[in-house]
Amino acid sequence: MKNETNNNNKIQNEKKYDLLKYINEFVSPEQLSGSNSVICENCTQLQNETIDGNNFIKTETVKKIVIERLPKILVFNLKRFTQDFSGHYFKNNRFVSFPEEFSMNEFIDFDESQKRDWGYKLIAITMHSGNINSGHYSSISLKSDGNWYSISDKKVNLVEKQNILKTSGYILFYRLIEK
Repeated sequence: MKNETNNNNKIQNEKKYDLLKYINEFVSPEQLSGSNSVICENCTQLQNETIDGNNFIKTETVKKIVIERLPKILVFNLKRFTQDFSGHYFKNNRFVSFPEEFSMNEFIDFDESQKRDWGYKLIAITMHSGNINSGHYSSISLKSDGNWYSISDKKVNLVEKQNILKTSGYILFYRLIEK
């Protein structure tokens, strides 16, 4: 059983996981057809069918998540705890790459009044060490002096900037870059 878990972690670590790719997938249109078709209440009522019974009309459609506004602090919670098909819970330890700075411009639908550069800068990372049953939370935070610090219980240590993007983040905090 332990070897199986190690093999799963190796497979997960060989794939490339990227925060910006996930954001893009989140906002990309999704075709809903076949078994994923949606019930069209208007079509059903026009045909004098019932929604409560088995007689309803389904239609193909496109689902799209639209981001219209963005906050000053943008928080991403990476799904680290999940359930497999057999109902067992486990911690997902895969490494997800994330940038120090990025722009949300390509991911949002602008209202003319909101056109600007929606650039964000990483300001903190929360990490979880341990497993599904027990563990410890710690963080890395950018302070006003421009340095990064590791914070765990009562310990605060300076962190080399090149090491922050190598951490296995659980929650990522980004601040809007004011211009």
